Amino acid sequence: ESARVNKAMIYYHFADKLELYRAVVRDMLRATSARVTEIAAAPGPAPERLNNFVAAFIWAQRDERLKLTKTEKATRELFDEEGA
Repeated sequence: ESARVNKAMIYYHFADKLELYRAVVRDMLRATSARVTEIAAAPGPAPERLNNFVAAFIWAQRDERLKLTKTEKATRELFDEEGA
């Protein structure tokens, strides 16, 4: 409901819940990977880059976990409401 899509629209793009879940996780990992790679390649002392790398990775995982939780809930509600 919050995404304003119905089950038919989801199945048009994804064969099942697992394929949808994998697409969401893949997108989240791409975003995290880009940011972490940027930090690792930045100039500066290795200990500072390592600290920045770890901090960015942890925050990205936290943020992405929150997004994933919301996505899982919305997906479950969408499929459960129609008896799938």
